[in-house]
Amino acid sequence: MKNNDKIILNAMIGAGIGGLEEMGIKYSEFLPKVGYKVISLFNVRSVLYDKMKNIPYTCFILPFSNYDIFTAFSIAKIVKKYSVTHVIMHGRKAQKMLLLARFFMKKKPKFIFIEHCEISEPESKKTDIIAVLNTGARQKMLKYGIPSERIVNIDNFVDLSDLKFTQREKKDVPTIGWMQRFHPIKGLEMFLKAVVILQKKGYNFNVSIAGGSIKDIDFPMPDAINLEKIEFLSWINDVQHFMDNIDIFCISSLDEPFGLATLKALACGVPVVATPTSGSIEILSRSENPGIVSSEMSEESLAIAIENMLNKSQEEFARSSMQAYHASRFYTIDNWAKTIHNILL
Repeated sequence: MKNNDKIILNAMIGAGIGGLEEMGIKYSEFLPKVGYKVISLFNVRSVLYDKMKNIPYTCFILPFSNYDIFTAFSIAKIVKKYSVTHVIMHGRKAQKMLLLARFFMKKKPKFIFIEHCEISEPESKKTDIIAVLNTGARQKMLKYGIPSERIVNIDNFVDLSDLKFTQREKKDVPTIGWMQRFHPIKGLEMFLKAVVILQKKGYNFNVSIAGGSIKDIDFPMPDAINLEKIEFLSWINDVQHFMDNIDIFCISSLDEPFGLATLKALACGVPVVATPTSGSIEILSRSENPGIVSSEMSEESLAIAIENMLNKSQEEFARSSMQAYHASRFYTIDNWAKTIHNILL
């Protein structure tokens, strides 16, 4: 079967905003560019609706739960109408809903789950292909009893034409950037506690936080924090502008299968400091010293990692900036396309 004979239903029914939602949309945009016919399935309540509605061949649904039988039946009708051969699912909501819809399908397409987040064991055992973003997730799937032939590795990708690399130089007063959703799993509280530790040590730096306003924080602000040095930018759309105005990028997630924000920072040449999640470890291992991973999942360990980055010499810092860019080159659209072709055989 040739690429143009395959009809893909690309499903992402989360209503929020983040890396999962961004990659769900990216798949709908780039699968046609590498030769596939694509039907997109999105949530009509999504905050990204205005962007989704401009994607050709998009169907919107309004699921009332992950087990909404009426919505599942509607999805099965879409699969039949367009003679869908493959279903790609982004996120657990899509996985649960599409697997429910499969009960109503006479001719069943191949079901593929892209592991952007924590994987559910019961649903995974019912899925034809699990595409994992890091080796840690692969090991977890094997422990669940998923046969190795049903597990494939796939990387997220970034359109490097959208991001400009700039060689970084060490500054006397650097700016540390943080860009994530304000969700507990993203570790903003731990990052701010690490900032306090460094401020108490006398380090002079600014902090730029994108993803929400200070009013959106749902935990007590750490004692003794110097808010005059911290800027809250809310959610931003111009990633390039944000990266152009920071010197170090920190990702403090408690769990991170990949880390799309990290990849964008690397592509712009921003050295990265990260917590030891499977995604960050894998990305930062792609080249020599593009960043620093903390030894433990704690504010003390994160503060030490940031401190080590701040204490780098001018030459070492510039080298990390260049290596950051080299690491990002592993995550191109061309490399992703080669993997997706093999998955959709």
